[in-house]
This record gives sequence, C-alpha cells and structure tokens, in this order.
Amino acid sequence: MPTVLTERGFRLMIYTEDHPPAHVHVLRSGATVIIEFDGPPTIRRSNGMRTRDIAIAKALVEDNLDYLRDEWRRIHG
Repeated sequence: MPTVLTERGFRLMIYTEDHPPAHVHVLRSGATVIIEFDGPPTIRRSNGMRTRDIAIAKALVEDNLDYLRDEWRRIHG
C-alpha cells in the first residue's frame, strides 16, 4: 500500500488492491481513520483516532482532494 502523502505526522495511504468507493487510510500514532472521497470527504470508520486528529485528517483530505483523486485513478485505473 503506497503512502501517497505525509503531512503533520499523518500518513495517507491508498491500498493497491482495494475496492471502491475511492478512499484513503490515514494513520497516526497507531490509530487509523478511513475517509471516502468519491463525493465530499466523509468518515467511513475510525479505529482509535482521537476526535481532534480525525478533524485534522479530514482537513488534509479536503486540502488535497484533487491530488488524492488523481492518485486513486493512477493506482486503480
């Protein structure tokens, strides 16, 4: 699973053998959140990530939305 972006201590990854809808796995300090971005970014699931960090992760996705959509298409066709 390639890391497509690292910022502010967060790693945003898109699994190479993943499934639609387009989404990113965001990791920080052992916690994760999955954020879908086919439409407006939405939280699918969180595992141990603090509410404040989820908000930061979502903002990172929003700020890099075009890039993440391009990366999803590059990886998944």
